[in-house]
Amino acid sequence: YSEDWSRLPHHTAIYLTPLPAEDSSAIMQSVLQALSVPVDLAELVHNRTGGNPFFIEEVCRTLLEKRNLTVEEGHVVLQGSIEELRLPETIQAVIRARLDRLEPFVLELVRVASVIGREFGVFLLEHVLGDAERIGDALEALQKAGLVRQARVVPDVAYRFQSALIQDVAHDTLLRHQQKALHGLVAEAMEARHGDQLEEYADALAKHFGHAGNWRKAVQYGEAAAERARSVSQFAESVAMLVRVVDWQQRLPADEQDEALLIDLLLRKERLYETLGRRDMQFEAIEQILALLDPDVPTRHLVEVHLRRGDFYATTGRAAEARDTMQSVLEWARELGDQVLERRAHRGLGFLEWPAGNDDLALETNNQAIEIDDSRGEGAERAHDLTNFAATLRTTGEYDRALKLLQEAMDIYEGLGLSARLIEPLHVCATLYRETGDLAKSIEILERARDIGRAEADTIHLHRELGSLGRIHRQLGHHDAALAAFDAALDLARRLCHSPR
Repeated sequence: YSEDWSRLPHHTAIYLTPLPAEDSSAIMQSVLQALSVPVDLAELVHNRTGGNPFFIEEVCRTLLEKRNLTVEEGHVVLQGSIEELRLPETIQAVIRARLDRLEPFVLELVRVASVIGREFGVFLLEHVLGDAERIGDALEALQKAGLVRQARVVPDVAYRFQSALIQDVAHDTLLRHQQKALHGLVAEAMEARHGDQLEEYADALAKHFGHAGNWRKAVQYGEAAAERARSVSQFAESVAMLVRVVDWQQRLPADEQDEALLIDLLLRKERLYETLGRRDMQFEAIEQILALLDPDVPTRHLVEVHLRRGDFYATTGRAAEARDTMQSVLEWARELGDQVLERRAHRGLGFLEWPAGNDDLALETNNQAIEIDDSRGEGAERAHDLTNFAATLRTTGEYDRALKLLQEAMDIYEGLGLSARLIEPLHVCATLYRETGDLAKSIEILERARDIGRAEADTIHLHRELGSLGRIHRQLGHHDAALAAFDAALDLARRLCHSPR
């Protein structure tokens, strides 16, 4: 999976130009702890490194380690002529040369650490290498060489590579089979160490097991990592992990592959694309799932995917196609005797009829959904459909009846302890009061919905409530309050990479 950040509206490209010669010389003085550097040496290093500060630093450390120069009374002294000095062509070559000069055990530790990650815990090193005393000495040597630094001491002692490039070069010194074996050892060590916190480490475990070729465990932890990311509104991270999980699942032996799981993973990915506003990717995911299913056998999965296709058509303005699809879904759901799918089809049809001005049809489909709720004894679903019913009544001007149904919906949610579900009926309530001219009441209700969104980390609904608050404050001439709400909504959208539906 690769994200094209340049397409995002808040993307800004920052071009880092080379440092000028005087700044390159200043960096050399700092790294070498010298008061002055020969002009010809400074010019040579500047030209070779292209003014890249990290490259300059690594070249200076290499010259010190190879004893090509010394610092005497604050002045750099070359050991030999400038013409005899040979500098590496690339920064990767500099780092590789520095790694090659390490003691064998220290180099082995660096390689294992590069597999663990940019930051690595000492306990993982001890699990793989086994020699705690030598590990301590090796880490001290690496710190002196400027290759790693201590990152933290609690809850576990951990170190960090000075740069991702050092980690990458160290990792590349390992053969493919060595990388695979070490990733497996690291993953097993993490499982053993964090047995009661595996969910927290699911992302790292999935990646390590994936690199190790343990596809079953990679899928297991990848699913958990994707769900964890989704639950905290890291939608882009969640979908990126699901892309990997789908790949890992398809690498399993044929007798271990689970088509139902694959379809479920793809459905989750499709919903995330919808949340992110990636309509092209959403439709591609829907078509990918349909290609896996027999179109002549109306299984639950087939009906589910067509339902998602109908929702896609509805939200992208293709009402006729959406209506035909939802009618087919309704027929299949009844044929299967699946009331859950039937209810969702009624909701989808109501969503289509309501904005089209077909209020009677919308109310009829809402009623049919509520009848299913009552027959199944599902209070939370009844509250959901009561909210939809009230939203339709709003368009017919039946405000008192709508408010009564919304209050019933909120009472149900509160009785079930479903605080997060209160946001939707509150939003409809606020809209009703705004349309009847009671803007103060509308603001009061939206602020309550906003606070619930913050408390529940429901960032999508929070984004909507902030936008609504901004519009009402603007309508009232409360410019500072309006700007504050819009700024908060914009900041949230940027952090989520979210495109509103």
